[in-house]
Amino acid sequence: MDKPIRLKNIADKLGISLSTVSRVLNDKPGISQKTRDLVMNELKQHKDDFTPIIKSTMPSNGRFIGIIGRQRVGQLDSVYFHHSTLAFDETLHKQGYQSLVIPVSEEDMENPSGLRALQSDSCDGYILRGQSLSPRFIMEIQSLGKPIVLLENNLTENRMNCVVCDDREGAFTLTEHLINREYKNIIHITGPERWYNNKQRIAGYTEAMNKAGLDTIILQRNDTTIQTGEKVFDDIIDLLKERTAVFAVNDAMAIGLLNRARQERIEIPSMMAIAGFDDIPWASMTYPPLTTTHIHIEKMGELAALRILQLLADPDSPAVEMKMPVDLVIRETT
Repeated sequence: MDKPIRLKNIADKLGISLSTVSRVLNDKPGISQKTRDLVMNELKQHKDDFTPIIKSTMPSNGRFIGIIGRQRVGQLDSVYFHHSTLAFDETLHKQGYQSLVIPVSEEDMENPSGLRALQSDSCDGYILRGQSLSPRFIMEIQSLGKPIVLLENNLTENRMNCVVCDDREGAFTLTEHLINREYKNIIHITGPERWYNNKQRIAGYTEAMNKAGLDTIILQRNDTTIQTGEKVFDDIIDLLKERTAVFAVNDAMAIGLLNRARQERIEIPSMMAIAGFDDIPWASMTYPPLTTTHIHIEKMGELAALRILQLLADPDSPAVEMKMPVDLVIRETT
């Protein structure tokens, strides 16, 4: 029988230090995205041995809050969420807790009972971050009987503790900005309909368009990645006419669309304006710099950590939704 893989095996195979592998596993900053992808791909190949790897990074006397999120190797949002992780760490550490990052795949969501990282009793509670976690998976985590807080997600049919941003108001304000710039043909590109943020941003966009007496055009896709944004260009080009703007549901899709538009020699913003949402670090580094909506993800991470600590002290306190305001950031793509 093969021996279970250990952190050192992964470090040796990839030619990196043991501490680097540990930092990737625990979502710590200071590691390049390329290295993170290499480590996470290696871990995915040895999923059955994930629990020994996690335990090898834990102090024996630690108290932990599990931070559960989709494993989306190579996607921009994987780095975006590091900012919330820093806030988790700082807030939890003050109360004697540490965060334990538990990345989950599509397979894990289909069969959560097989996720060994959840079978141990190492975590006192869980923060579930991101809207791509399925409702069924979230309910399975809730059935563990431990406090949970959703970050950047909400299940409207189930009253749960959550920290979200004001997606609807942010989308309304961004769409009004495009309308005020005299764009009349405003297209909204978005992802899966069941995702909470997507629904809220569609609602804000629709409200602003209806208020201005303009027709809505919504292009829905199965994901919200750079690659999705690049592919949707082929449909948008058929809708392109004078004073066209595209409001992408997140910066990743906007950046993908912007990349493709530049390849096709579409002048931005004179021929087509593009706006995103989230204000990830790359948004200010695109060419031209991307107009977007800033989410205060660090503060949201801090609030999620504070709420889980409150629930540990008072498990019977009623569920609350904490909603953070957002800020329009006007750059050069609109």
